[in-house]
Amino acid sequence: YYVGHNMGGDVNERVNYGACGVIRGPSDWDTRGGLAVFFDGALTDTYHSGNTRVDVADLSRAPAPPLPGGFHLGERLYFIGNAFEFSEGAEILFGARGEVVGPVPMIQGVSCPALYLRFPEHEKANVG
Repeated sequence: YYVGHNMGGDVNERVNYGACGVIRGPSDWDTRGGLAVFFDGALTDTYHSGNTRVDVADLSRAPAPPLPGGFHLGERLYFIGNAFEFSEGAEILFGARGEVVGPVPMIQGVSCPALYLRFPEHEKANVG
């Protein structure tokens, strides 16, 4: 099961949190390593035989746990934190509407009960 978040870039735009996949072997198409995984229905690159490169840390033998707070993947939420600006210049303001894309990963082995949100008007700005 894929337990990473859908944050953007290679695997994250193609595979949803909780998706079930089949490991096809080691990934050999970039220097980051990982595994080549086939996810039924995922938007994959035919150059890699329909497989997606996934970091081992983003896989689980058990189904993905529910998201914190009872929220659901794709649910639309409003940001109620303090406004802030990302290094690339994107600014997220109080009241901005975002989409749940997955859980914030563990930080130094400690579970973090937070969600990543994607804000459509800021493709690269994801808030956890």
